[in-house]
Amino acid sequence: MVNSEGFTMGSISKLAFALATSGSETKSKYSKILANVFSSWSASKEWTVNLPKEESTVLLSVSNTLLCVVSDLNYLRTWSLGGMQRHIISLSGDPVTLSTHKLLHKYKTTIYFHSFILNQH
Repeated sequence: MVNSEGFTMGSISKLAFALATSGSETKSKYSKILANVFSSWSASKEWTVNLPKEESTVLLSVSNTLLCVVSDLNYLRTWSLGGMQRHIISLSGDPVTLSTHKLLHKYKTTIYFHSFILNQH
């Protein structure tokens, strides 16, 4: 696999993998997220999304149900594995790490450890 997009981070679960570019320091390029779902009923198993131009991906995590990204503006963004954006949460403090399990994401900032449980609708 050739890295023609310049992906700098990735995450893998039993059902999917995700890759992301960090964008550019001059904000001239969009930060791109690519997801590939291994077992999908859909004919299209791959989807991509660009973050807004002023945001860059800092952290990336994927589980068997969610893909989560934290941006340099401290937004936690979540998508279903089908590609639908579910949540945008503003974080307090600078993010350090992110992990995702089912409907739970955990992230650590420089001050606190946080957990969110998202309701499945």
